[in-house]
Amino acid sequence: MPLPAAARRTCHPSPSEPRKSKMNPTSHTVGRVSTVSTKEAARVDDLITSTVERLIPAALALNHGIRVTRTGPGTYLVETTADVACGYTVDDHLVEAA
Repeated sequence: MPLPAAARRTCHPSPSEPRKSKMNPTSHTVGRVSTVSTKEAARVDDLITSTVERLIPAALALNHGIRVTRTGPGTYLVETTADVACGYTVDDHLVEAA
């Protein structure tokens, strides 16, 4: 899911220190996190899009990209992360251990 054209610009590092994610604290540095959850499949895309758009300013300020992770049926984690290049959004799925 690419960022809107208005968000594609040169990014500058932020003086604030990003926190570590609970998903993988050794390698996954994140800044802002939002959770999207709905039982209505028709609303998922709109909710994720609005959440991504809301996080764009924070991602740019932190020189981060945005990762959207499906954590379960109808539940998504949307986060700014240094693991994604600034100006990009990637989709991911949380894989549960068997």
